[in-house]
Amino acid sequence: MTSLELPTSLDAALGRNGEPRAGGTDLTERRKLHLSKGTVVDLRDVPGLDAITWREGQLHLGALVTLAAVAEHPDVRARYPAVAATAANIATPQIRARATVGGNLLQHVRCWYYRRPGADCLKSGGSGCPARAGDHLFHACFDLGPASRRTRRRWPPRCSPTTSASRSPATASTPSPASTATPPTPAASTCSRPARC
Repeated sequence: MTSLELPTSLDAALGRNGEPRAGGTDLTERRKLHLSKGTVVDLRDVPGLDAITWREGQLHLGALVTLAAVAEHPDVRARYPAVAATAANIATPQIRARATVGGNLLQHVRCWYYRRPGADCLKSGGSGCPARAGDHLFHACFDLGPASRRTRRRWPPRCSPTTSASRSPATASTPSPASTATPPTPAASTCSRPARC
């Protein structure tokens, strides 16, 4: 049976036996897969762990600060733009709104074999390691979330042949008789797939 503890101070939380829960995004998945059992020590009521503070010119992020809060904080964006940009591009907006800095640093391995029921994984109680033995079939992870959609490039890139005749916007709306009688001839395309250009 699972028990849930809700300490109200950092000392009380540190004195408990169990697995800490911040946002719970990774822990919830592991519990569903039966990779994590026993007592959960929920940190939600511990004051100060959800704060972004500056002390002596240094940034301090509490363990319960969400990734969305890091990404949106104006001082973090101004002083540490790489940290803010990284937090803004992790996972999806829904996950960033719930996932915390502490949980992100302490999440368990993302190996497919560890999280696959029935896999012979040392970390989940098995006796082997399919990944170490050379079976890397499921090890490539690509996040195609919102950030990568903004920068995604088509591969191979589309070709757009240019024309040898170009018109200014003023003449584009009222074509001259010469330009309507003879269509412009395309210039040489750099595309290696001329049939698709």
